[in-house]
Amino acid sequence: MFKLDFSDKKKVINRVVPLLIYIVCGITVVFAPGNFVRQGGYDVNPSIPAAVKQIIIDIIVRLKDIAFHHPLAIAIFFILVFVGIKAGTGVNRNNILVTIFLTVLCIFGTLFPYVYGRAMTTTYLDVRMQYLLDYELLIGICIGCLQIGMILAARNIENLSRPLKISVTVAVLAIVGVLSLHGKTYQKIVPIDIVRNSGLIKESYAFWNGIILEIESSPKDEVIITRDEEPSWTPYFLYSGLPDGYLFEVKPEAVYSSESIMPNVYYQKKSILYRLKEK
Repeated sequence: MFKLDFSDKKKVINRVVPLLIYIVCGITVVFAPGNFVRQGGYDVNPSIPAAVKQIIIDIIVRLKDIAFHHPLAIAIFFILVFVGIKAGTGVNRNNILVTIFLTVLCIFGTLFPYVYGRAMTTTYLDVRMQYLLDYELLIGICIGCLQIGMILAARNIENLSRPLKISVTVAVLAIVGVLSLHGKTYQKIVPIDIVRNSGLIKESYAFWNGIILEIESSPKDEVIITRDEEPSWTPYFLYSGLPDGYLFEVKPEAVYSSESIMPNVYYQKKSILYRLKEK
């Protein structure tokens, strides 16, 4: 267990001061005036109990999704358990309950300002927030799997019979195989899915990059971009955020707008309109 020697003032300062700075920075971000201005634009009534409940639901739904639709992740988790077994016991430094608590605490600390500020009542998360949820959740699970392996090592699992070890390995492979074939979830493994959608990714880049280049090179102050149709959405390309038929005309001297993003200000245009042709 980690113990801080309070008699060593230098060590205390080196550890406590960064923690205090981190806490102050976090509070500053949450209570920044701009957050309340933006929150006012959503016209919502946040509730702390509702936000806590929704975050718990978000975690459970994501765990279920990983378990049933991401066989590669399940295989990696099992591999990490075996790695933990090979790593040894380390009982004195291995507390899986602390890992679970810290993982949940980190997720709550990340999602709460977002879910509470927007009074979220569904499991929908913006991509950037979904990324953070996955990042923290998966790291916590991976560490937990290593610790499970260490716990098993402490119980002398290495002494189990060879047939039993083979049976467990075959069972794990069978589970991963069934999950992979069920609904063709193996196609959702990111490297495989990227290869399958490589053409769409290239098409999306060419499409939206062409729009940006047209805006940049246009000699007009009032830019109108017209296209026949858009490429299908793909999670591997973040489109430029110009909705069909929306006119961006924020005043060029504006620094911030709580109602609209400001591409026309960035490109020094009076207005920008992107639209699709009517069929």
